[in-house]
Amino acid sequence: MLILTGFKPELAPYFAALNYQWIEEYFDIEAEDRKALDDPYGYALAAGGEILFLCDADQVVGTAAMVPKFGDDEQQYSLSVESGLQAEIEVFELAKMAVAASLRGQGLGRIIIDGCIQFARSRGAKRIVLTSNDILKPAMALYEGAGFKHYRDRSDARYARGNVFMQLDF
Repeated sequence: MLILTGFKPELAPYFAALNYQWIEEYFDIEAEDRKALDDPYGYALAAGGEILFLCDADQVVGTAAMVPKFGDDEQQYSLSVESGLQAEIEVFELAKMAVAASLRGQGLGRIIIDGCIQFARSRGAKRIVLTSNDILKPAMALYEGAGFKHYRDRSDARYARGNVFMQLDF
């Protein structure tokens, strides 16, 4: 039985391992990857985001982060939970989505992306954005199937590999 759950500290190693696996399979690890995967709390959670995990009875089979973006330029600000700052999050970035290599092609990514969309909607977001690469054909099909549209006028200097920019508006 598959269960989609939010972040728990004991699941953090799976977030890193699953993502390092696919990134190393297709690309080089970049500084932004290490920043996100080595500090999931600072990357997504501290500012009001979430990291979702898809689990079966005995293992984590997939994961994705919902990273808050603030302001017109959608730059992430480091808001601390301890600071008590409250900000309305209108935009989330779907990031670091991964499914265990041996289980790809079985619809698990769709469960994760549907959970991410539900999370953003439940927080009152107006949009989800993502950066990807066009060699990841199954991921492109998944995003398009979930309603994401391509935006050619965006850029993302954080990743050398980022050549696809997509957005889902609510």
